[in-house]
Amino acid sequence: MMFVIFLPSLADELIIVVIALLYTLLSVGLQRKLSNPVRQQEVQLKMNAISKELNAMIKSNAPKEQIAAKQKEIMPLMSESMRAQFKPMLIILPLFFVVYYALVPMIPLGVKSASMQNAFFVAVLIFGLVTSMVFLVKDRKKAKNRISQQSSNASEDPANAVQFSKKV
Repeated sequence: MMFVIFLPSLADELIIVVIALLYTLLSVGLQRKLSNPVRQQEVQLKMNAISKELNAMIKSNAPKEQIAAKQKEIMPLMSESMRAQFKPMLIILPLFFVVYYALVPMIPLGVKSASMQNAFFVAVLIFGLVTSMVFLVKDRKKAKNRISQQSSNASEDPANAVQFSKKV
């Protein structure tokens, strides 16, 4: 009995990689369009500041009423952050399922559709991780520049200092 191992051609793999790359770029674009990265950064900064205050209050044995009030301040911010992260998924996830279960198996390749679906999934995962890291670094640099500009503006103008402290 002879076993024949069929290896996909480079063209088959390239088609799947291109589809995965296009899907990843589309999903990242939709995510950035549907959520506001600047607002998310502001919310994150506010949540971090409130969390530090909350931890200090707990360590100093503050009254439970004050701790509860501070926790109530952070809850709307957490809710806003969760909604902002979830909203793009309502479009991106169904799009992934359509491509994964409908489009990829219909491509006339010389390989079983299950292996191409697996290759698509892995390619999307890798491309998604890489693009996420790139945008994470890019957004952090922008946030640092924005914060340094705001703090330099605040130090030059006392009226701005009050506005800056209210934002953070």
